[in-house]
Amino acid sequence: MIKFILNNVVTTTEKSEGYRVLDFIRHDLNLTGTKESCREGDCGACLVLQGRLRNNQIYYRSVTSCLMLLGEIADSHIITIEGINENELNPIQQSAVDQNASQCGYCTPGILLSITGYLLTCKDFTYEGIIKALDGNICRCTGYASIKRVAQDLVDYVGDRVDELLNAENRVAKLVEWKLLPGYMTEIKEKLIDLEAALPPIKIMEGQRPVAGGTDLVVQRDEEVEDYDLYFVNRSQSKSKIKLECGKIYIDASATVTDIYESNILKAYFPEIERKFHLISSTPIRNMATLAGNFVNASPIGDLSIFFLVLDAELVLTLDGEESTVLFKDFFINYKIIALQEGELLKGMYIPLPSQNLKMNFEKVSKREHLDIASVNTAMAIETEDNIITKIELAAGGVAAVPKYLPAAGALAIGKTINNKTVYEIAESCVKEVTPISDMRGSAEYKKTLLKNLVIAHFIELFPEFVSAEELV
Repeated sequence: MIKFILNNVVTTTEKSEGYRVLDFIRHDLNLTGTKESCREGDCGACLVLQGRLRNNQIYYRSVTSCLMLLGEIADSHIITIEGINENELNPIQQSAVDQNASQCGYCTPGILLSITGYLLTCKDFTYEGIIKALDGNICRCTGYASIKRVAQDLVDYVGDRVDELLNAENRVAKLVEWKLLPGYMTEIKEKLIDLEAALPPIKIMEGQRPVAGGTDLVVQRDEEVEDYDLYFVNRSQSKSKIKLECGKIYIDASATVTDIYESNILKAYFPEIERKFHLISSTPIRNMATLAGNFVNASPIGDLSIFFLVLDAELVLTLDGEESTVLFKDFFINYKIIALQEGELLKGMYIPLPSQNLKMNFEKVSKREHLDIASVNTAMAIETEDNIITKIELAAGGVAAVPKYLPAAGALAIGKTINNKTVYEIAESCVKEVTPISDMRGSAEYKKTLLKNLVIAHFIELFPEFVSAEELV
């Protein structure tokens, strides 16, 4: 039995854990404000908010219900469009009416929930932040100008009370006070505590299939997944997703892309991580997609895989209660073949603490900025002394059958001075290590050219004082 809170009602169901949340909301509960459109997590019409307890606080995230399975929402709070107001439209909804921000209306519920989710989670309240939170919502009717006016109306509504919002001891209560959330929201925390306390211990059973986010699995397996016996990694892993441990950074397998780039620990060592990770999909997908899911899916262009391949990462695996480790560089064997035994799970990952002079960069080119798979992506981690390369790690995706670590290019670079000639030689060496194929994301030659230019871009971004963009590109 699955038990969760839907808007203000504690809800139970005997449905399969592999049943889609979207179908349960629309077809079983007849809450048709949540729309079905792409069914692949692209459009945001099915978007809902999910709240989970962590360290005795509720953290809300926008998620696409078409890619979320019922087992993933056990002991959490789900908010649909029907749950964001009481007897009258709230100020965000009223603004959408006043600004003509809805024509066919299909996308509107997801848009309003994305904005509400931003209010619940933002660390800095701005117009630009609201617009960025809508990166997973597509509207074919309005041209977006009217939706942008709704964002501006909300900024005006909050006005000079931004600090009051951001520093509120209880943000939910503050938003209820301002009538941006319904009154029942102040009671949810205690209900979730009661739900969590009643949960039995969760253990993986023989024959169960692990799910870590499911944003790829649900698209690939569609109706099949409903019949699987599933084990949800996110429900059983550590609540401390990212921590310092034994002189290393530990990242739990269930950490989402959002957990990773919001981590103060990781931001201290990789200040650009949030900006770079916004190249990965969209806000709702980043809120769902996990470290384990990205690695184990073994996509040749997995963004997280490429990012962490250059950081001397070590994976922690578990089988029947016994732990083992494998270097991440040795994890990908061949196309969709990885170094996991039958029944073995990825538990987490350790990264050595970076040295003070380590610099890192991640680059990605795709046909559109959000919600797209890379044509080519690449990462570089480099250490220098007096402009001499002392250590360098390079990786690239979209250019081989697996996420590709590039050792030859790194070996070539050691001991060399960073200048245009060196950078060009490293980029050329990277191209010689890869074997891309022509597909819908570009020809093999195009991908080689992209890789070469993106490796050059690493140096232009990290060492602008020593290389000339005009001469290299």
